[in-house]
Amino acid sequence: MTKLDQAQKTAQKIGLGVVVLMILFFIGLGFIYNKFSRTHSQTLSEKSPASQSGENAEASQEESQWLEVERQKLAQFLKDQGAVLYYGTSCPHCHKQLELFGQAADLLKKIDCYLEENAEICNKENISGVPTWKYKGEEKVGVQTLDELAEWVGYKK
Repeated sequence: MTKLDQAQKTAQKIGLGVVVLMILFFIGLGFIYNKFSRTHSQTLSEKSPASQSGENAEASQEESQWLEVERQKLAQFLKDQGAVLYYGTSCPHCHKQLELFGQAADLLKKIDCYLEENAEICNKENISGVPTWKYKGEEKVGVQTLDELAEWVGYKK
């Protein structure tokens, strides 16, 4: 076996080793990401008034009283007043929050804290759990009813 053959075999072994290390690295990142996602959901579960009260029927009845046009007006008002919803795409509590708005959820100013490109923004805003609403320096963590949000920002139905 020539020196060139030995060098090629060594290079192949090194290349294979690098590939294996990269695979292990990305698997590790996946575990870290899953842990981070679960931590945010657990933080929310601990702080969310709705999850502590078992998502009572009274809140559901209250939300059904909001017509779609009223939800759109509230969503637009929240956006116009500078209210921001920090959420996560895979967060069930965040989905509940958005479902309360129906189609009007598209009008809200939202930042997905589970996206890497928004991580810096969410860290700067000290978002410790999602969903979190921020408005004029105040914050509300957890699922908020439409009535609670309307009262918080001074919206008259």
